[in-house]
This record gives sequence, structure tokens and C-alpha cells, in this order.
Amino acid sequence: MYQRWESSTRYYVIHVDVDLLGDLTLRRVWGGLVSPRGNQKTECLTPGQVEARVEQLAKQRRRRGYVRIM
Repeated sequence: MYQRWESSTRYYVIHVDVDLLGDLTLRRVWGGLVSPRGNQKTECLTPGQVEARVEQLAKQRRRRGYVRIM
């Protein structure tokens, strides 16, 4: 799963993948559209937690003025 949000100056991306050990990982990447600065955070989740966590993050992005691109 891949989702991307943007505001006028920032971006926020979510990747949900299976790692080499078979665990589900949610990787969040964020930063500025014109700046090389940014950061990322990785979380390990169970299959039941993924949908709720992605919806929680999407709700936060909408509240902060981001628009979903992908």
C-alpha cells in the first residue's frame, strides 16, 4: 500500500510492506517539497492494526490541510 499527501509546502507518504521476516511494516516519510530535509519512522503492525492506523494517519493529514495525491 502506498499513500501520499501534500500541502502547499510539505509532503507525507505512507508505505505498508512486508519485511524480510514476514512482518507488516508501516513506514512514514515526510518533509518539505522544496527542501531536502525530512524524516521517517517505521512501525511493525499486526494485520488487524494496519487499516485502523492508516485511517488514523489519513484523518490527521486532512485536519492539517493536506490533500491526498495517491
